[in-house]
Amino acid sequence: MPSSPKAGDSKTKGQPEDAAAGSELPADLLAILVCPGCRKAVEQHGDWLVCRACALAYPVRDGVPIMLKDEASPLGAAGVPTAGGAEPDAPQTDAPQEGL
Repeated sequence: MPSSPKAGDSKTKGQPEDAAAGSELPADLLAILVCPGCRKAVEQHGDWLVCRACALAYPVRDGVPIMLKDEASPLGAAGVPTAGGAEPDAPQTDAPQEGL
C-alpha cells in the first residue's frame, strides 16, 4: 500500500524545491538594482545586497530587497557580510556631511 505524504515531509505539493534555498534574487533584477545613496551597483551576499562604495548592506527579506537607507547596516556589523573583506571604494569619515 503506497504511503501518503506525512506532516513534516520536506517536499509538499505546490512548493518549489528551492523554497528554502535562501533569497537568491533573479539575475535580471540584480542587474538593475543600485544603492539608493550613491547609485552604484550592489552585489548579493546571502540575504544582503552590498554597496562597496558606501560600505553598507541592504537586507533581502522573503526574497524582497529592502533598498532603504534607514534599513541599511554598515559592512562588518553583527550578521552583516564584509563583502569578502574588500575595502570601500571611497574613504569614509566619521563627520556628518549634512548641511554643506
